[in-house]
Amino acid sequence: MKKILLFFALFLVCVSLVNADIGVSFDKTNYNLGDTVKSTVSGCTANDVATLIVSSPNSFEGNTILWIDQITYASTNNLFSFKLGNSFTNNVKYNVKIGCSGSTKDSSFCVGNCLSGGTNPPAPPGGSPGGSNNNNRRSTDNSAPPLLTGQTDLNDGNADGSNDNTGQENADEKFTEEREANYLIWIIFFVVLLIVIGVAIFFIVKYWNKGKKDGNDKLGDYIKQSLKRGDSKEIIKKNLINAGWPERTVDDAIKKV
Repeated sequence: MKKILLFFALFLVCVSLVNADIGVSFDKTNYNLGDTVKSTVSGCTANDVATLIVSSPNSFEGNTILWIDQITYASTNNLFSFKLGNSFTNNVKYNVKIGCSGSTKDSSFCVGNCLSGGTNPPAPPGGSPGGSNNNNRRSTDNSAPPLLTGQTDLNDGNADGSNDNTGQENADEKFTEEREANYLIWIIFFVVLLIVIGVAIFFIVKYWNKGKKDGNDKLGDYIKQSLKRGDSKEIIKKNLINAGWPERTVDDAIKKV
């Protein structure tokens, strides 16, 4: 499920189609660092999954996505909400892409004063532009961020101004549980495979020994009957070798009679 959501999010970043019926509005014209952004989506199909992606204006190859969330579109509740934490920069205009029903709409919002000489920080060569830290739910490293449904903000700010990493800890804990479950499945698989191989080897050896034993019994019976008829051991050996029996096997069988 996570891979499907991640593919859909990256698809929205790359697709350039714009649906005029889809819209997104913000509760303010300009925001300050620390504010909570509230954006309302309109124009999606009922019960559709609407996705909102916020990225840096200097983004390239999708490695500066700052926030992603999804909601099930309904006429009464179509609100995305996230906090402008430390991953955002003052006097910068941020890109927004909203998508649903296979179509997308581009928009933007401003942090600080974007219209009076504010400049965007340059992207470092080979690095990720814009300030970022590990307290964000959406990483800004060179890998595409995983999607976690049901999130409501970026930094989970507390009342005292500190950051709460509960969301990330829950995600890490869930990932660990899934990894342990996968290990357990592989262990069970290999145990079952070893049991099947062992049973197969047992029956192969059993029937091989049975065939060998039956063959030796037939050889011994023939030698006994031939001796009763008065045939010498040399004649019996010669007849068996001519019939295709190995000489060593014949010698061992004659010794046992």
